[in-house]
Amino acid sequence: MGFSLLKPGSAGQFPSADLSISWGALQTMIDPHSIQDAEFVEHRGYQIRLSPSGLEWLAFVALPKQRPTLILAADRAAALAKAYEWIEGQRTSEENAR
Repeated sequence: MGFSLLKPGSAGQFPSADLSISWGALQTMIDPHSIQDAEFVEHRGYQIRLSPSGLEWLAFVALPKQRPTLILAADRAAALAKAYEWIEGQRTSEENAR
């Protein structure tokens, strides 16, 4: 299973880079102690897993049974805010596609 990495771009846009990395390999990149500290949040049907990693926070965002998107942020609040923003962008995009 791969994941998408989101990093802040210009004007609040989040360009996505599709990286081929296994979920297990990704977990080894995260501090093993932080996995125990992971927090799970649900927003509009999406699952958000927040986890500290060194000097930054990771947010894994996905609908059930879908490939997660990885969001990096300086702190927990920023990671959660970016996750909410990304989810709202996905929902707007889906609505405009109809």
